[in-house]
Amino acid sequence: MRRPTALGALGRDLDAAEYIDRHCGSTVCTGAFDAGQHPLDLLLEDQPVAGQTRRRTLTSRAATLNGWHYLFTRRPEVQAFAAEPAADVLRRDIARAAALAGGEESARLQHLADELRTA
Repeated sequence: MRRPTALGALGRDLDAAEYIDRHCGSTVCTGAFDAGQHPLDLLLEDQPVAGQTRRRTLTSRAATLNGWHYLFTRRPEVQAFAAEPAADVLRRDIARAAALAGGEESARLQHLADELRTA
């Protein structure tokens, strides 16, 4: 298994609590940490493409886990929209994205979240 560079580096240096707070607290991610593994190691696990020297693809285990991860993370999102006004859900998600983005992108996203307050 090769460790991914750009995409996988986004949260790989975070401990479990930080990763869950910033990125994902899904059953898949918390379960990976509980099992002593980083979720990105599992979700981004890859292997060489047969007959190729440079191309890589997800392992079947990673592809399956990504499918389950998607399903487990969509459910709370749908429930949030059912339980709260859409503007509140969007404002919270935009604020979270702004905190992750940093810099100029953060200011733009925060401005968008502020605009939703008046909607």
